[in-house]
Amino acid sequence: GSMYDPVEGDGAGFDTIIANPPFVIAPSGSNTALTGAHGDASFTERAVRGGPRFLRDGGFATVLGNWGHTADRDWESPIRSWVAGTG
Repeated sequence: GSMYDPVEGDGAGFDTIIANPPFVIAPSGSNTALTGAHGDASFTERAVRGGPRFLRDGGFATVLGNWGHTADRDWESPIRSWVAGTG
């Protein structure tokens, strides 16, 4: 299945989620085996954003992934927005 689709709606709750998804930061519009149709950090973002709803209280998720940033931007800012409000 795609990302979290196989566990969607089955009431599953996990104590731990560990993900090391295939990722390559590629030019916009790229479609390779590793980037999928998105070609940017969106795959990592979807892995990070999707995990919390499947964690039990006190659960923990670890996702290894890449995302681009420029020298004038805080590298943590995208991640903070991905987990904002998730507890």
